[in-house]
Amino acid sequence: MKKTVLMIFAILVPVAVLFFVGYWIITEDLAKKTASESSTSTPALTQDLRTYQNSEFKFSFQYPSTYVNYDAQMSGVENQLFNVAFRDPAREREIKVEECVTNEKYGWGNVSITEGSCTQYLTGVTQEQKDKILNRTTGLLHSKSVIVQVFDDSAGTDVKTWLIDRYKLPQTELQDYAPGKQITMAGETGYFSNIGCCADYFVAYVIKYGDKIYSLGTNYELGDTGSGATEDNTLLQEVAKTFEFVK
Repeated sequence: MKKTVLMIFAILVPVAVLFFVGYWIITEDLAKKTASESSTSTPALTQDLRTYQNSEFKFSFQYPSTYVNYDAQMSGVENQLFNVAFRDPAREREIKVEECVTNEKYGWGNVSITEGSCTQYLTGVTQEQKDKILNRTTGLLHSKSVIVQVFDDSAGTDVKTWLIDRYKLPQTELQDYAPGKQITMAGETGYFSNIGCCADYFVAYVIKYGDKIYSLGTNYELGDTGSGATEDNTLLQEVAKTFEFVK
């Protein structure tokens, strides 16, 4: 009987040891993988921020300190009272390099992008780097931008109706338009919208405050892939967390 017990014990102990060692290895590997994924997907707003505050329309938000103010060319937009925009100059250079490399390949057929104007962007770019740009299958790069628009809504329309009225026919080419999921920004409930600006991939959080509609948007899509804007856009989510109304 004792021999039988000892034999069973002798079998079970190594099995148990192997199980716990295997479990530990898998757990450690998963933890490392999670840490790696977290480090590579760290939002843009973890450090070096600047605060923009507008005293006229009573709002503020934070954006990456490397971003610069630019003209988003949105003048004349119906009922728009104000807009302010910031974008990443490093990404703008990447876009210029991409445009120049592409136009160079096709014999400078795009007359708006000349060989002379591209000299500053193509200097130092290797053939290997050019091939990587030309062989990318995920689409064109888009600006990393933060854009806030303020619209008059003295008529008292709710956000959902305002979005639908603004973006379906006859205002646009859309037969119909349905806002995305509900969001909350600065304590106000609004909607995610994936159209409406800048001839580019564009996503925005749209809310109403008082008699005005506020749109916080970006045309920087998730993942740096150029594959299209999504409502899970990290830059938009992180900036939205800092958006608030001030006295």
